[in-house]
Amino acid sequence: MEYADYVQAMRFENPVVAGEVASFQTLENVLDYMRRAGLPLESLDLLTQDEFSHDLILPWPDGRFVVFGLT
Repeated sequence: MEYADYVQAMRFENPVVAGEVASFQTLENVLDYMRRAGLPLESLDLLTQDEFSHDLILPWPDGRFVVFGLT
């Protein structure tokens, strides 16, 4: 699945979150969102899956988390 497919699937459960993250294309987009939302950088968590893959865990203002797969 591509990123747009995941965002589309998310629209059913949480259209607000899907609308916010739909335009994210880079890590810079995530960091810009965090600045606008007042989320400190320390709240991010990065999990290494292997030498090429990482999961970036972003706390969402409503208490949930959004996870981005990075390669």
